[in-house]
Amino acid sequence: KQAGTYIFTKREMSSQVGQRHENKILYIGETEDLSTRFYNHEKKNQLKKYHCNTIFVCKMGNKEEALKLQNYLLGLYPTPINNQLSPTDDVISEKDYSLLYEPLQGRYESQDDNH
Repeated sequence: KQAGTYIFTKREMSSQVGQRHENKILYIGETEDLSTRFYNHEKKNQLKKYHCNTIFVCKMGNKEEALKLQNYLLGLYPTPINNQLSPTDDVISEKDYSLLYEPLQGRYESQDDNH
């Protein structure tokens, strides 16, 4: 099993000079097993409604790390599909996030339905 945090987005051509694409974040999730998470996702219909076409995946060491990263990201990026965090949710601290950031580089994958 491979735990991870994932982000569903709608990837579009960017209107900004010098950028080819931009991603609108639709949903941020976590799982203890990335290999089985996406086939029957409970938000599938909502993701279709928002024209989701890209998934970013960050492999994590365990479910607890994945959940903390998910909650940290939800605190930064409001999404149209997630239930937003309450003040009591377990969130990774900024210090811990900065310690994770270096190792996270290169551990993510992007799946784009257009290619």
